[in-house]
Amino acid sequence: MSFDAFADTGTALFWLRNLADADGRGHETLWTALRVGGPARLLAADVGDLVLAGTEDDLRVRGRRLEWATAAGDHTDVRSIATSGGAVGTRAVTGRYRLGPGSWLIGVPGAAGAPVRLYRGRGRIVDVPRVALVAGVIHAGFCISNWKRFSLAYRA
Repeated sequence: MSFDAFADTGTALFWLRNLADADGRGHETLWTALRVGGPARLLAADVGDLVLAGTEDDLRVRGRRLEWATAAGDHTDVRSIATSGGAVGTRAVTGRYRLGPGSWLIGVPGAAGAPVRLYRGRGRIVDVPRVALVAGVIHAGFCISNWKRFSLAYRA
């Protein structure tokens, strides 16, 4: 059992938890609990093959929905569910990505020296050159507008 990602709306906490089934195979589940207390509640019994980066963006709140990314062959599924529960929605994006800040998706690192690919809805793609390798971590910095600067770090 492990806890893989967390999100907070101010009134409720959400977390991804890996549980073992009766055969000992692990699967990811999505849970919630009110911050004022009370029992935890299962929102989704199987959230898919997660794409995690160990960042605050692995599970994110967008409006009244939670989002996470799953690997699905040659594409990425961005999955979401209402913070109150319900059916899980899926949006397929060509390529392999993880969730990034805001509504951005960040490409899973590819070949050495290849740029980091960023994706934003409606097909907006930005390729960012990798600019440094320090202590086994690839760093890339870029601006997507005059008011927003991102800095990325990947394990090499």
